[in-house]
Amino acid sequence: VANSTVPPTAGAPPQVAAIAAPPSTPALPPIAYAPVDPRSALGRGIALYRGKDFQPALQQFLAATAANPNDACGWVFLADTYRWLGLERDGESALAKALQLDPELVEARLGVANVARVYQRFDEARRTYEAVIPAHPNNVQARFGLGLTEEDDGWPSRAAVQYERAAALESLPIATGWMVID
Repeated sequence: VANSTVPPTAGAPPQVAAIAAPPSTPALPPIAYAPVDPRSALGRGIALYRGKDFQPALQQFLAATAANPNDACGWVFLADTYRWLGLERDGESALAKALQLDPELVEARLGVANVARVYQRFDEARRTYEAVIPAHPNNVQARFGLGLTEEDDGWPSRAAVQYERAAALESLPIATGWMVID
């Protein structure tokens, strides 16, 4: 960061550090393909997920993927719920299923990158984030995840560039979340 007083080894600049704080409510995977019936297992799972009630959400997402095993989006929600419960390996399996169904599903590709970063497979994480960015240059999660990867891998100056790009994108109108019909 050109005008930051933070030494390069200190990590992300202060104005970006606020972005790194965990959300008070878990962000839903930014999938907006179709409305979801709130009475369905997927709709109930989303409501529970939003309320941070992850164990019951997990049960609903398991039911949703059993009822509709060809819905890649259901598998992404299942994977993210596994992640919140600390079940990263199960999350990886669910992401693999989502990608098998829809190899271009950005949310699944970002999930794969996130898991790779958590397990310190930095080259894999970096390649995956970088593969998403050309087709989705305004994807905040891709930029921020790449920044986290660079920081975790010991490249604070490269991380700062990605954090700045992510922060600049925060002002763009970005549709996120499933639309639940009341």
